[in-house]
Amino acid sequence: MGRKYIALRIKSKRNSAFVVGFIDTGADETVISPRAAKRIKAEKIGIFRALSASKNLETGKPLEIVGDLTEIEIEDCMNGKSSMLRCGISEEPFDYEEEDVDVIVGLDFLQGNGMVLDFRKRRREV
Repeated sequence: MGRKYIALRIKSKRNSAFVVGFIDTGADETVISPRAAKRIKAEKIGIFRALSASKNLETGKPLEIVGDLTEIEIEDCMNGKSSMLRCGISEEPFDYEEEDVDVIVGLDFLQGNGMVLDFRKRRREV
């Protein structure tokens, strides 16, 4: 099926921006890039820590993602559904071969908006 992308609008208290997100069904939490955080002037409210299923190439152990924590609103541009989420700000999980992706959409957003991915029909539903 390949990767699934989604058009999003991310909003902080001070600014908003339209971005591209990558739906990662293996991610428990949503992470935004530092570039996107800067565009919306996201307020840093703490430290974000998560483990990635991706392995550290040097150690072979799960990759620890450390960054800042923020709270933003994320809106699905296709259906207008949105959620306020605490999410991480980190460049660790991003594959920069895909320069346009600024959000890794985790299960927190998918479940919070009742989103269902139908892999047979190659679509997502709310």
